[in-house]
Amino acid sequence: MDFSHLIRVIAFADDLLVITRGKCALDAENCANQDLKKIENWAKESKMFFNDNISDVLFVTTKT
Repeated sequence: MDFSHLIRVIAFADDLLVITRGKCALDAENCANQDLKKIENWAKESKMFFNDNISDVLFVTTKT
């Protein structure tokens, strides 16, 4: 799967970590959403699903 150069995806067993960056929070969010859509489409084609109840988002910034 082809992801943006700002995204790093790490998968292990049934866990998936998507790391993104951007010049601002909105850039990072938009980039992540585009690539998460690709992952969602792949999962649907593979008859897999993600459980929203146990999915988390962690926002980390260097901005003070």
